[in-house]
Amino acid sequence: MEIAKLIDFLSQLDTLSAPFSDFLRKNVVLRSYKRGALVVKTGDVVDQTWFITKGMVKSRYHDESGRQVVTRFWKENEFVIVKDRDVQFGPIYAREDIVLLENARLASLSHRHLRYAFEHFPESHQLARRIYFSEIRSHEIRQHLLVLDAAQAYQAFCRHFPSTRIQIQDIAFYLNLRPYTLSRIRKQK
Repeated sequence: MEIAKLIDFLSQLDTLSAPFSDFLRKNVVLRSYKRGALVVKTGDVVDQTWFITKGMVKSRYHDESGRQVVTRFWKENEFVIVKDRDVQFGPIYAREDIVLLENARLASLSHRHLRYAFEHFPESHQLARRIYFSEIRSHEIRQHLLVLDAAQAYQAFCRHFPSTRIQIQDIAFYLNLRPYTLSRIRKQK
């Protein structure tokens, strides 16, 4: 069922050949995670890419003063892309933690299988480009939000993200605000 959800999602981005769909059915691994679980910890070797079939995920790190910084949110029907990921050269080390915000189901494909897909299924290149550009757009949204004043940033955040599913402190850490500042803004709204 969930692998079919992944294949349906990819089919909306580009036409999938029957052999590529079969390859995905055979090689995608499904796993359930509990809220708060770490999918990846900073410094871990990352050897797979994930597709969220259910739930939400965040990416975070702690700055030099120990303060948490949230850099990305992903939800259903999105790929969790680890920053500076390049399946062409050597091991990839996570620069941030990937943490579950809700109980979730993730479909994963190993980088070994990704390399095979790039070598044998031409549509994988177009899919990778579209997924990558979607990721770039998400980073651009965050950069835009960070230059707005706090109230405008929160309003824009609510237009782009399912804010009711995200804890206030995670939103604040994403917008580079203190949680009490965001609480005050929400009360004024």
